[in-house]
Amino acid sequence: MSSLRMTFNEYIASIQMSKHRHILLEGSRDKSFFRRMNEAARSVRHCTPPNVDITTAEELKAEILTTQDRIGNRDKVELVCGMVGKRPFQNRFLGFVDREFREFVFSNTIADTLRSHHCEGRLVWSRGHSIENYMFDYEVFREPLCDFSPNQRVADIALSILKDNFSEILNIACALGLAARDQCHLSTVRRTIHWSNLELTESTLRWDIGRWTNGLVQHSHLDTTTSKTLACEFERWLEIARTSDPDNVRWACDGHIGMDLIWSTYARIIYDIRRSAVKAGAKAANQREAILRANGNIKFNHLARKWARSTSADGGDSPIFCLSMIGLRAA
Repeated sequence: MSSLRMTFNEYIASIQMSKHRHILLEGSRDKSFFRRMNEAARSVRHCTPPNVDITTAEELKAEILTTQDRIGNRDKVELVCGMVGKRPFQNRFLGFVDREFREFVFSNTIADTLRSHHCEGRLVWSRGHSIENYMFDYEVFREPLCDFSPNQRVADIALSILKDNFSEILNIACALGLAARDQCHLSTVRRTIHWSNLELTESTLRWDIGRWTNGLVQHSHLDTTTSKTLACEFERWLEIARTSDPDNVRWACDGHIGMDLIWSTYARIIYDIRRSAVKAGAKAANQREAILRANGNIKFNHLARKWARSTSADGGDSPIFCLSMIGLRAA
């Protein structure tokens, strides 16, 4: 497979020889998101738009910059953008990468110093941490969550509870991401997002720190001291998130943690509702697992399509302007 990947120069040459517009993204989910955004934009145009070729950095060779470091997908996109930005065909090309934690200030509050997309030549950063953050809106999640629910009556109750707790879910997700970032354990913490770490008391959501800390020790191979430090940092960041601008929390939230936490919370709510029901019905665990076991890419695609259908062409926080940057009319 790797022998079929293009070098940077081969990819740039293919852009030069092609008459198509080109977008270079980091990974497959970014590609799925942009495809659905372009499809939604096409549906409201009154003419046949030019072709757009969407490529991911995974399709380019991971060229070695030094004897020790092999560059990642974000680096690939940023390097190619710098190279294409000097060519006469640059207006037919755009690169888009995750912002991650860049240009946020994390102190006694969470502050966004950009408050918009960052554009530099042919390179655009996502508005928030990653592509998932665009969809961190209850109205975007409502319909897809309902579609994955086995019981409509239970889903209606669960969605009402989720709506009331949606802001706190993002607070928890943001705090988990920042605690993990501070301790350099982001990939580990991402693996600990589990429905059993969530508790609902009188429809109020809580992250069970004790259960989570035990899980870090037992299943993530972290020592007790590191796990306790992560727990303390989480509590500190959670208080900061709760007093920060909710928009800043949304955009600063680690996209992977936020996405998994929303689905896990909904599954937890479904489980608790079904378990406490008086009438007989499908087992609580079965309804919970129907949510959790659904394929992650399929769930993402449902959300991306819902987001694309509900996003206006002039939305300031939408990356739809990227289409205009390569000569396409967004609406």
